[in-house]
Amino acid sequence: MLEALRSLDWYWVLAILYWANLLLDYPLQSNFEATNKGKSWYVLWVHSAIWGGGISLVLAATGHLTLWNIPFLVLGHFVVDGWKARGWYKTEYVLGGFTYTFPDGVTKKYEVSKDRKGMTDYQAYMNNTRTS
Repeated sequence: MLEALRSLDWYWVLAILYWANLLLDYPLQSNFEATNKGKSWYVLWVHSAIWGGGISLVLAATGHLTLWNIPFLVLGHFVVDGWKARGWYKTEYVLGGFTYTFPDGVTKKYEVSKDRKGMTDYQAYMNNTRTS
C-alpha cells in the first residue's frame, strides 16, 4: 500500500493533501477548537499541531516529507489561522490605510483610524452607487 502511495504522480499527491486539509481543518476540528482558537494561543497551537501532524502523515505516506516540513507546516498554520481567527486581516489593522480605485478611475488613499473616520468617503461612495 505504501509503495502505491509513494509512486503517485504529483497531482494525485496534491489532491490527497487537499482532501486531508479539508478533513483536518473542518470536520475533524472540534467546535471548542473552532470557537476558542481566536481567543486562546494554546488552543490555536494545539489546532495547528494537529493539522500539521495530519498533513505530515500524508506527506510521509506519499514519500514527500522532509524534517523541515513539520515546523514549517505547524508554524505556518498557526500564523494563518491566527490571522483569520483573530481578525488581523480586517482593514482597521492595516497600517497606513489603503488605496482604493473607484470604477470611474478616481484613486483615493484612506487613512484608517480606530474610529474608522477615514472610511466615510468610501462608504458614502459605495452607498451612492448601489442599485436598488
